[in-house]
This record gives sequence, structure tokens and C-alpha cells, in this order.
Amino acid sequence: YCNDCRDLDLCRDVSLLENDWYCAVQQCGQPYNREVMENALLQIVRQRERLYHLQDLECTKCRKVKNAHLADQCGECAGSFQCRENANDFLMKMQVFLNVAIRQKFRLLEDCTAWILSL
Repeated sequence: YCNDCRDLDLCRDVSLLENDWYCAVQQCGQPYNREVMENALLQIVRQRERLYHLQDLECTKCRKVKNAHLADQCGECAGSFQCRENANDFLMKMQVFLNVAIRQKFRLLEDCTAWILSL
């Protein structure tokens, strides 16, 4: 494989959208391994989901990270806490993965992201 084999845009690359899964570099022309691609995307989705659920809470006023497990308010400024990543932003990112999965017929990725979005 050449260095350009690793730089793919599954949403914009016309050849990939037409299911032409070969490296576009003329000297290379190697077929892409769809299973490896799907597994890499699946790992990204699972890691993003895990990080979303394990994210820190931060104060809405002073932006300090919550460090007391039972505190309802910030100890510095009495502000309330919220998640660092907004739920809508997370869901929009998961929707992009679902769209790629549907378009490229990645069934495992489709099942995983559809399940995340259904919760």
C-alpha cells in the first residue's frame, strides 16, 4: 500500500461512494479491505460512546471540573454542573457514522450506531 491509501473520505470520495474500493493512486491500485475499514470505524464509534459516558461534568459559571462526587453545586461559585459534550452534538456525530454505515453497507457499524441513537 502507498501512503495515500490511508487518507480516505467516506462521505465525499466519489469512487468510494460508487463502491469502487481501490486506491486511486495509479502506481498502487490495491483494493481496500472493507472489513478492516468497518472495524476501524466501529472502534472509533465505541470509543466515542465510552468517552461520552465517562466525560467530566463542569460548572456552567466558572467552567471548573466537578471534583466532589456528591456535590449538587460548584464549591467555588455555587454554579450548577453540566456535561462537557452536549448530547445533541454527540448524537449528530453518531448520525454521521450511521449515514456512512448505511451508504457503504457496513452492517455491524449500522447496528451499533442505530442502537446508540435509539437510546
